[in-house]
Amino acid sequence: MNRMRYAFLLLGTVFFSTSSVSASAWTVLKDFNSGSNGSIAQGNSDAFSAGAMASVYSKERTFEGGQSAELNITQGSKGEGSWGGIIKFPQRLVKNDSLWVRLRVMMPRDFDFNAYGEGNRLKFLRIPTFEGSSNVDGLFLNWYLLKDGSAAPYGFIYGAEGVWSLFGSALSVPIRESWDTYEWNITWSDIPAKNGGSARIRAWKNGKRIADISDMKTLATARTTADSLYLFSYWNGGSPKTQKLWVDEITLTTDKPSTKDDAGYPFLGVGEQGSLKPAPSPPSMFMKAE
Repeated sequence: MNRMRYAFLLLGTVFFSTSSVSASAWTVLKDFNSGSNGSIAQGNSDAFSAGAMASVYSKERTFEGGQSAELNITQGSKGEGSWGGIIKFPQRLVKNDSLWVRLRVMMPRDFDFNAYGEGNRLKFLRIPTFEGSSNVDGLFLNWYLLKDGSAAPYGFIYGAEGVWSLFGSALSVPIRESWDTYEWNITWSDIPAKNGGSARIRAWKNGKRIADISDMKTLATARTTADSLYLFSYWNGGSPKTQKLWVDEITLTTDKPSTKDDAGYPFLGVGEQGSLKPAPSPPSMFMKAE
């Protein structure tokens, strides 16, 4: 049974302003705490929706709650349907909607994220976009990890644009043997903010903003929609070796955060362990989708 837990935060929490809450605002939390250690982290309300056949509940490393998701891949595998996972949105996102994504990532000391076979770029976070009911081939909004040692460690590209935006510095590279917090904010539009529209992409690592891109559209047309988040999902050229990493406390929300970064932009921030779990008081309403 594929169950997704999402919260309509009626009264707000310390991270979300009550003024931003609307009938359609939603929050998804995947904390990987309720499944059995070693079982596949897919199909439960606290886990991936699909594409996670090599992702398992794990007690080996955890950011909060005693468990995380261990993501596995074998040498030479591209990991289709098994590497990472997919999280379905409660509803499709359309033009002028905004989404915030936050997750915790732990790479072990010997983890090699280079994609030697295809451009030395590894897909990290991906969101497919659609015209009508079908994905238009190639129309993914992608956040890539670039080759270890690159001057800019990350890159964005949208299939409808085909233009790279590289970002980050030596101060924002992935840190092994440490929980890194990544955050991604997308406002959806076929017109870039720089051209008078609302399309904009921001990214943070460990609470520090590393990207603010206003010259890229995030939807192909005004009718394009988005319905899911892919974490990894495909290793360009195949993994250089058999290896694993861990992710924990993945949060997706369309509810504008009240917390702001140093420049005044709303973001979830690093927070604390378990910080986005609904507080017992005031109560929040939860709904579950089968």
